[in-house]
Amino acid sequence: MLYWSYMIKRFLLTLFIGSLLLPVPAQSLTMAERYIGRIIATTDDPENMYYVVPRTKERVRISNFDQVKAVMEQYAIRITSADLARIPVVGTSDLGDVLYRRKMAGRFLRVTDLRNQAWYVHPRTKRRIRLGRSTTAMNVIRAQRYLITPDMMAAIPTASTIRLVVSDVVTSRGTFKTERLVFDWSDPALRVTTDTANTSDCDRDCPTLSLGQYASRRNAIAGLHGTYFCPQDYAACASKKNSYFYPIWNTFTSSWRNSDRIKYTSEPILVFDTTNRPYLYSSSATFTGPGGLAARVASDAAAVGGSGIIQAAISNGPLLRKNGAHALDPNKLDWKQANVHGARGGVGWAGTTMMLFVAHGATVTDLAAVAAALKLDNAMNLDGGGSTAMILKGKYILGPGRALPNAILITRR
Repeated sequence: MLYWSYMIKRFLLTLFIGSLLLPVPAQSLTMAERYIGRIIATTDDPENMYYVVPRTKERVRISNFDQVKAVMEQYAIRITSADLARIPVVGTSDLGDVLYRRKMAGRFLRVTDLRNQAWYVHPRTKRRIRLGRSTTAMNVIRAQRYLITPDMMAAIPTASTIRLVVSDVVTSRGTFKTERLVFDWSDPALRVTTDTANTSDCDRDCPTLSLGQYASRRNAIAGLHGTYFCPQDYAACASKKNSYFYPIWNTFTSSWRNSDRIKYTSEPILVFDTTNRPYLYSSSATFTGPGGLAARVASDAAAVGGSGIIQAAISNGPLLRKNGAHALDPNKLDWKQANVHGARGGVGWAGTTMMLFVAHGATVTDLAAVAAALKLDNAMNLDGGGSTAMILKGKYILGPGRALPNAILITRR
């Protein structure tokens, strides 16, 4: 009798533990809830992989190692090796801590006392898998992916993969507080745009908008102030209030502002094609006009797999970095750029990681050092000072500052 009582209790306990490890029935779940914590891709594009974030029920792209690192930085749960031991390794028969396994199912983990070892807990088996580095990590990610139809993928909302990073950046010229909007320009859910308040060329009493107004009217996720301009609060600007002479492409009207300045502007020009691929040219004056610039972008895009069709473009300066090297020409700096310490804006990238950034208490020379410390391969100076403004998800990170004649905005496609 005691034997049968023992066996019944053991059977019931096994059923209880098993129930904790079972997934919730799918009938009542949304598509995002059905694939929470999973690595997914579509049947027609299996290399374009996403992770469905348990906390937000949104998908973020993890098709390359840079994207995996970004997801780990933003979403991984920090645990100790003692907690890690509560989750059995895939391929073993250990039960571990059943309740803890369920809590961590579908999560990426960082083990703080094991040099930030990276692990993934499979949402179905609730067992952990070591990611490793680079190629090894991507092989693990691919092995865990689950293929679904394009319609199913479309039903899972895409996360805003733009991260705000606020930190002190140590450079060769000192330490500078920075705010950075960081995103993957290859993310097909995002669109880099440039916008202007003026609907045609303007040389005096030009219209302006706050960065918040730009973001609101374009439903932008994030944005940063744009070019230098002649603000109305400067006495020297009385006859040319809010004008700017830099060429800029208005994404939303598909037309240039100051197109005649392309062949005269010695400062750099940054172009994004319709895949968000960036192209930075050291001097706009290299080109005879919009046609020459468009032809060069198309030619360069053909060599790297871009679309070559201009989506956004903005000129300013000076150039900070080009092809991984310091590119600032001190002879191009005016006195204020070289000597006044204030808020300085910039845009740059390394690989597929794009940054819109502001450094405080900096000269333009200092900003170039910040760009180097951030390991940006290419970077260009933007406006700053009283025009400084940065916005993310409808909230000002910096500013609003002065009303602006133009801005860089990141929208959803």
